Amino acid sequence: MGFAIAPLSISTRRKLTSILLAVVIFAVLAWLVTRANGRPGMFGVVNAIFVGIGVGLFEEFYIQSLRGRWIRNIHPLRAIVVYTIVVVVLFLIAIHVTHVILWPFYKLPVPYDRLPVVIPVVIAFSVIGIVVMRTAHFIGIETLFHLTVGTYHRPVLQEKVLVFLDINNSTGLAEELGAVRTKALVGKFLFDISKPITDHGGEIYLYKGDGLIALWDWREALRGNRILRTIDAIFATIRRERREYLEQFGVAPSFRIGVHGGEVVVSEQGDTKRAIGVYGTTINIAARMEEAAKTHSVACAISGDVAENLRGEEARLIPIGHEKIRGSAVEIPIYEYRIAGEGCANAVRQVPLQASASDVHPEGYPTVQAVEKMGKKLEAATGGRLSIQMYASMQLGGEKEAIEQAQVGALQLARVSVGALGPVVDDLNVFNLPFLFRSIDHMEKVIDGPIGQELLDKVSNNPNSRLIGLAWMDAGARSVYDTKKPIKSIDDLKGLKVRVMGNPMFVDMMNALGGNGVAMGYDQVFSALQTGVVDGAENNPPSFVFDNHYQVAKYYTLTEHLIVPEILVFSRATWDSLSKDDQALVKKLAREAQLDERQLWKKVEDEAMAKMKAAGIEVDTVPDKAPFQAAVKPVWDKYGAKYSELIQRIQAVN
Repeated sequence: MGFAIAPLSISTRRKLTSILLAVVIFAVLAWLVTRANGRPGMFGVVNAIFVGIGVGLFEEFYIQSLRGRWIRNIHPLRAIVVYTIVVVVLFLIAIHVTHVILWPFYKLPVPYDRLPVVIPVVIAFSVIGIVVMRTAHFIGIETLFHLTVGTYHRPVLQEKVLVFLDINNSTGLAEELGAVRTKALVGKFLFDISKPITDHGGEIYLYKGDGLIALWDWREALRGNRILRTIDAIFATIRRERREYLEQFGVAPSFRIGVHGGEVVVSEQGDTKRAIGVYGTTINIAARMEEAAKTHSVACAISGDVAENLRGEEARLIPIGHEKIRGSAVEIPIYEYRIAGEGCANAVRQVPLQASASDVHPEGYPTVQAVEKMGKKLEAATGGRLSIQMYASMQLGGEKEAIEQAQVGALQLARVSVGALGPVVDDLNVFNLPFLFRSIDHMEKVIDGPIGQELLDKVSNNPNSRLIGLAWMDAGARSVYDTKKPIKSIDDLKGLKVRVMGNPMFVDMMNALGGNGVAMGYDQVFSALQTGVVDGAENNPPSFVFDNHYQVAKYYTLTEHLIVPEILVFSRATWDSLSKDDQALVKKLAREAQLDERQLWKKVEDEAMAKMKAAGIEVDTVPDKAPFQAAVKPVWDKYGAKYSELIQRIQAVN
């Protein structure tokens, strides 16, 4: 049976290279010192092995570890002194070990009398070796190697993954701490996060102000999702150091990360001071990802080019939108990466949030008023830190568009009909069954009780919804209105083209009643009635009046075939960036908005009926609803079977 040896990762190769460099430098120095001391060549070889390996292990497993960060962080001259003491001690140990090993062959005593001469020589050679080691690490061992051998003397095309990282609100930090303390905080921050990057195969390409740019070989970044493990490690490091930041500066830094990958050109640049530069649009797009993280208020934004090549992390990679690239028609998908561990998302939400809210209805409509009142309460409770900006009258599109925008975090709050959300969260479709509720009072008891909360939870817990179910809104009873004739009986519906919400159940319902169901966006209904694209539609009296449909449809029949509550949802992409306290506050105020809207609804519904009659609208009732209920039995059979247990619970509510 054959087997293959897996190639070493970049981080492992770097560790081995670092150890090997230390071994070579200090082995050579130990051999030279031993020979200068007049010892045979074999003594030099054994001393070289012990000192070289000892210093190499000390360099990689102490100096470059978390325990040895105090040496890396002190003044360079002090670090050289500490390092030199360690080398001298290792050399003295090596002398004794060598004496023990080679005594049977050479019978030479330990040269104690020569130590006063040898130790200064060891110190001198150690300083030289340490300076070489430190220089190699400051420049980067790989960078030094590539500059020496001329790897990028001519431009080379490579695939890289780039990370842009910036501290949030650095201007505010400077105003609070002052320039000197802010620089000290940024310096500590960059020092702390550099090690997780290099440990996971990354390379610090550039420190820039209060952030940095790091890069990975494309395959290395994707192997084992190493790029995500790096990001987790960076956040874990800052969480671990949080107390120290608070003690030193009174504040712990929060930050955001943008990630993108693709082809770049790598080339040497400069003359008297040479460096390796990276060029190409990939860098610009990576910078845009960092800006997108700020725009969407997330800790980490990753381009689709990278996110869609990662495996096994789908639950933590959430689509939040697209980024249009300047000078190109291409739009790049953006994903939020949800950081492992607690508290990371909360660290991002340090700035005020003005939540955008959408409603297809105009200003003054009960649902619009209720959410606006909720916004005022939220602003008062948080001292202005959190607020709501309402966009009524379909300013941000219809309900379908509102749901899609909320799912990617471009919109925070949306009041939508259950019919529009049913295709996304199937369990909500139980409310869409015609003639499910006996009355408005029956419906309110259901949504105020355990069943209502269960369905809100199903919205929140459904991974496909990417929404949080906050509250229910009363939408009254939906009835048919048209431009042709009054609906006195079920036979009058035959042949009428009636607009319904975009859910197959409603199309089937209208077809079962004898009409011709036409699924259409709510924003198109008025013009469709005007032009005869449809003969009628169905909705509650306030919507009929507020949206001016009464100006073109003169017949309104109280069929009350649907009593469907509406739902207030919140974008999960934004929700997860709120603190637990803020989430609890938003939920509490949303439930208050549910009750506020109910009172507003009853008042507005009475006013709408009065206005309809004053405008000459013929309002009719259906004397016998039994034929309507019988006609929709096939709809119940088709769509209601899987909700049979829930339907029984609903019908049992008194």
